Amino acid sequence: MSPSKSEIIDQVISQSAFRKNIYRMVPDQARRILDFGCGSGGLLLRLLRDKHCTELYGLELDPKVSGHLKGILDRLWNLNLEQSEAGLGQEYENFFNFILLHDVAEHLYDPWYTLCKLRKYLSPQGKLLIAVPNLQHWDFLYKILEGKFLYGHGLWHLGHIRWYTYLSFIELLLVSGFEIEGLYLEIPYAVDLDKVRALPSMHTVQLPPMEIQSDLPGLRPISLTFERDMRRAYPLFLAHKLMAVCRKGPGTVTLPPFGDNCDILVQARGLLDLPFDLDHLPAMTELIGDWC
Repeated sequence: MSPSKSEIIDQVISQSAFRKNIYRMVPDQARRILDFGCGSGGLLLRLLRDKHCTELYGLELDPKVSGHLKGILDRLWNLNLEQSEAGLGQEYENFFNFILLHDVAEHLYDPWYTLCKLRKYLSPQGKLLIAVPNLQHWDFLYKILEGKFLYGHGLWHLGHIRWYTYLSFIELLLVSGFEIEGLYLEIPYAVDLDKVRALPSMHTVQLPPMEIQSDLPGLRPISLTFERDMRRAYPLFLAHKLMAVCRKGPGTVTLPPFGDNCDILVQARGLLDLPFDLDHLPAMTELIGDWC
């Protein structure tokens, strides 16, 4: 006997990672949600079951991973939106109230073109919710300083072909035609950053950070010394993910496929005003612990 729809939903959810912070950003009973790179559908099905969201859509490159979602979601696309001829159809332009990209943009060869293309499917009041790995996370920096860049699981996944710091993440979103409503740092450790803020100054940062060294006894700490005060920048070393909530920027934005043409990105970058560095950081909200 075949499993029922509710049994399939429960099974997929039980076998999927719980992306709590993206999930929390979607309100109860929200409708018209597209999960770009939905995988097996765990996030969408949890929104359906637990938040009673409706009109749920998935886009997933691999039909073997997502085939069971047909008949559960309102529509499932198995296509590569990076290809210039690929699209969702004109009836879905200005349609979605939420477009979700959790751990997807790092897998895209041309994320600038793809996000710009995706923008037209977002409704005028819609929100883009996006999360990517943070290249300034202490684990990346520690291993790079030791000469290691070993692809594998998690943040080092073999499929990661684009890497983002807070600044390149902001640039990606602005170049693609979005306005940023909020930036977030997902910090998977139960740390008290008020203690850092209470310090008179901070010019030395340890990798791993002091707050978690007791959990990693096999790693010899590396100390980095800075002339600047690093108290405001310190959370960047603890954050394994960067997240953003965005809306459509004004007007119509069209980008050609970038391919290997660096000039397109350089020209687009020249039109931006990004007055940020480690002394002048944008506002970023810390989401601490309890992330998955």
